[in-house]
Amino acid sequence: MTYDYEKAQGTLLVSSIDDSIRVVNRYGSTGTASDPKSTDVFLLVIADARQIVRAHQVSFNPSDKSFLADLSLGLNALRRIGDQYIFAGNANGFGTIYQTEQFTEPNSFVMKLVFDKSTNHQCVFEGPVRELTYMTVTDISSGITRDDAKLSYTTSQIVSYSNYFKVYSSPYSGAFDLLDTMYIPRPCASAWANLTQMDYFYGQHKKKYNFRNEPSYKTRAVNVYSQMDAEKEFVFQNGSSTERFAWLDNGTDINNQTTIWVQTDEENLVGTQRTVIRGCDNMGKLLEINFYVNVTSNSAPEFTEDIQTQWNLNVGDTINYKLPPFKDPEGNDVGEVYINTMENQEFPPFINYTLMNTTKPALIMTPNNLRYQGRTYYFSVVLKEKNSDTMMNVYYMTVKILGDPVDEDDLRPPNKTEVNMTITQLTYKSTGQLKFSMPINVELFSKENKTRVNELFYIYVRTIDKNEEPIRGIDFNVLDNQTVNFTV
Repeated sequence: MTYDYEKAQGTLLVSSIDDSIRVVNRYGSTGTASDPKSTDVFLLVIADARQIVRAHQVSFNPSDKSFLADLSLGLNALRRIGDQYIFAGNANGFGTIYQTEQFTEPNSFVMKLVFDKSTNHQCVFEGPVRELTYMTVTDISSGITRDDAKLSYTTSQIVSYSNYFKVYSSPYSGAFDLLDTMYIPRPCASAWANLTQMDYFYGQHKKKYNFRNEPSYKTRAVNVYSQMDAEKEFVFQNGSSTERFAWLDNGTDINNQTTIWVQTDEENLVGTQRTVIRGCDNMGKLLEINFYVNVTSNSAPEFTEDIQTQWNLNVGDTINYKLPPFKDPEGNDVGEVYINTMENQEFPPFINYTLMNTTKPALIMTPNNLRYQGRTYYFSVVLKEKNSDTMMNVYYMTVKILGDPVDEDDLRPPNKTEVNMTITQLTYKSTGQLKFSMPINVELFSKENKTRVNELFYIYVRTIDKNEEPIRGIDFNVLDNQTVNFTV
């Protein structure tokens, strides 16, 4: 029971197999029921003046006689909010006008009943019960008396009353979690399917899930999806768009049309995200596919020991600094390290690193030129998850080369001419063009002088993770005495 003080009405929720009070039987017809074994829900609204104001029956039993819903109501799981009556319980299945579903074990449900509503889209078997029928069957002609419990009552005092019902005004006293009900399907959907829950660590790259390849639900989910029209939507269960969290593949390949992509960098989405693909068939009947994503908290890899971030070096020093070991706190991904520039700061040209894709990377610093003397350089060491662009820790490094600054003009060798070279073209086919600031001896780039070229020039590729890899082979094609094409 529950009580509405504003309306001065109590609400009694009961389950019964009594034939004489049912108006809707489990075969979906109205009138006298024919199978007393099926349990249905009956809601009675009783005024303080001792009369039944409204009475209603709801049946979860299917109309095709396939099974009994075996409905049981949740203890104290009833609340009235205005004209809405919200109650809960358990059943081993349900039957509606549109669909029937039997579960392997009892499942919870939550239902909101409104007495006065349009029946245009009715799908649950329900109907009003004549008040006099209840008055006769339950023998309450003498009325119902109200006895307000006091906080000082002990349990023994409360249960000592004969035919006493404790009335709760608190919402859902006894407390149960309103999570999934009836294995998720809406009773008014004409067809539905549930997909296996997907696990995802927030901040990682987008993850793919194709329910066409799901053996357990393959046939059902694909069949429901194929009936949906082009106006279908992918939303959270509260109706808001999943666009920034999950989306359907928009390719033309029919095998990928059942592919779902998931990606988020928003920490507030950590937890179970309940989504649904919702649409209608060509007859306007509702279709739904439920998809849950368990978003797990995530964090960037960390060094297990302190990393050195300040360096004071002399010209001619050679430093080989092995970075500390690192690990990923959740263990869901591997870590990787690279070095990066810092905005508006000079990057040290004498620094390199090795073994960046292993667990023991090292920084190599070789300031072997007097032009570095007296300068301070800055760069960063980035430790990140391999499969994420956001899960990273950045360590800011400072390298100071001791000594007084040296004027670069003093470092130029006498009687020499400075020639500048730029790469003016570079294609994805590993072809490009070198342009020199003045005419040069182009014989240097002949096939006969390949060895000489490798002695004069250090030619390398810097990869996207800033590793330097030597060029294995390069061919030159001289256009003029200032322009040379090359193919790597």
